Amino acid sequence: SNQMKVHSLTIPQNITTKVNDDNTVTISWDAVTGAEYYELTAMRTYEAQNDETYILSKENFDKLVSPGTTTLPDYKYLPAKEELDEWTDQPGWIAEGPAHINGAYGLIGYYAQNYGDDIYLESPIMDLSAAGGKVKLSADLFAQPVDLYDDCGARIEMYNYVFEDDKMKGKRADFEEYSSLADEWMRYSAELEGGTPVSALSVWATAGYLYIDNIEISQDLKAGDKVAVPYYNAKPGTNEVTLPIYDLLRGSKLSFRLCAVREIWDSMHFSINEYVKSPSTPEYS
Repeated sequence: SNQMKVHSLTIPQNITTKVNDDNTVTISWDAVTGAEYYELTAMRTYEAQNDETYILSKENFDKLVSPGTTTLPDYKYLPAKEELDEWTDQPGWIAEGPAHINGAYGLIGYYAQNYGDDIYLESPIMDLSAAGGKVKLSADLFAQPVDLYDDCGARIEMYNYVFEDDKMKGKRADFEEYSSLADEWMRYSAELEGGTPVSALSVWATAGYLYIDNIEISQDLKAGDKVAVPYYNAKPGTNEVTLPIYDLLRGSKLSFRLCAVREIWDSMHFSINEYVKSPSTPEYS
């Protein structure tokens, strides 16, 4: 067969930023010849000036509109594993065993109890090494039994990710467990230890349905502590992208990297055979 010659892509140049009147910031650059789209990864970085409690992530699910209710959630046509970027401010939240209700996120703990499935909602991977690796996750939880004798519980866990055998693997560092949750909204908080520069937090369901809302992840920082968390991911098809300025960004620094991408298709199998990417730009802020 004929071998395809792949030309490399150059790094995006002449990057400019503009703060707009509508609480957005526009980032633009020179178009890269041969690029089909671009990948932009933005981080929110912060250095504590004093001892303070800093909010790393704060999510509700007001954007999630669904006919589902706590007694009859919507789940039949949902994927087994779901990305939540459509309903969250911070990119990178994922879940397994999802169930949708209006204005809150659900998990099908029934699958965990009866089939041993891993059913959880997980945060983006973040640097949780500040504050001695200590972090607090608070959330409103609501448990709904499926069967009469369901003892609906939850676990809040911290996972640290490491590379093993060329794969990223999560290892549980700490957790707090709750049993006999009420079938009404109540606030729960877990204080966990052992955070690293590559950590994530998760809420696990053990039976029935578990509904989650108003998540807040925070750390008690000392003056000089630095944190960095994912803020926004985008794949624009043009050489410009506009990012929203959420309240969490105020007082923090927005930094980003950018690269150009082209997809090489395998026409025989109608699939992407290879991604050609330029080197990432230096970090801009």
